[in-house]
Amino acid sequence: MYDGKVVEVATPVESVTLPGAVNEQATLASNGFEPEKVCGGESLVINNALLWKSSDRSFIIFGRFDNHFGEGYITRMDMIRIAKTLNGIDTSGEQALDPQRLFSVRDAEIVTGTHVLAPAEMLTSLHLDHITYRNGGDSTMVAADGWPVMIATLYTRESPSNVSRDRIMITQVPHAGWTLAQREREGGYKADKVRGQPALYQEFCWQSAGVPGCHQTLIWLEGDTGYELLASFPALLTKETLFSLVESLR
Repeated sequence: MYDGKVVEVATPVESVTLPGAVNEQATLASNGFEPEKVCGGESLVINNALLWKSSDRSFIIFGRFDNHFGEGYITRMDMIRIAKTLNGIDTSGEQALDPQRLFSVRDAEIVTGTHVLAPAEMLTSLHLDHITYRNGGDSTMVAADGWPVMIATLYTRESPSNVSRDRIMITQVPHAGWTLAQREREGGYKADKVRGQPALYQEFCWQSAGVPGCHQTLIWLEGDTGYELLASFPALLTKETLFSLVESLR
């Protein structure tokens, strides 16, 4: 709703192969759905939905997408695997790596076919949560930030309650197609230097409902690959700590 009127929002939709479905086809849609409209129950908004027919039944699987905060999410492969199971297909022998949920740099390099930079130094409070590879060449569902090809390595704080928002995310964009001058137009950046390359640096803090938060961003290019590090904590890291972490990337 906007100004009292319903606004239609574009929903990316693609057809995917699904064994056991009618014509072995399903529809994967993304952008925000309200499961209670179909299933009743709790009111909430879910990002992805997989829809298909099998025999005389129609199915919908709803799932949250990866928000890169270390919270639970469902991948494209997860949804298809669950759907195949509902269609009576045994998936226990499937061993393929999931590009949206990788747990080592080695696996990420196997899937992406490129060298993935990872820090040799990391804050002791953080651990490798997962690595995500989004390839726009394989799907119309491009990354939410607009980059069709992106490798994101996420470090988060281990928290049983999963409420901590402390994180460091390193984004790697092969064949970035942008210059630092273009990124600088986004505003708020200061010129800097890291790993022997010109860079852009930004930091800012805020208060939300009395809870402090700070973001630090560092952007640079190495060849035609763009890199962006985002640090999110209740207070700013020292600039020396942040830059030392980036210098340790191997």
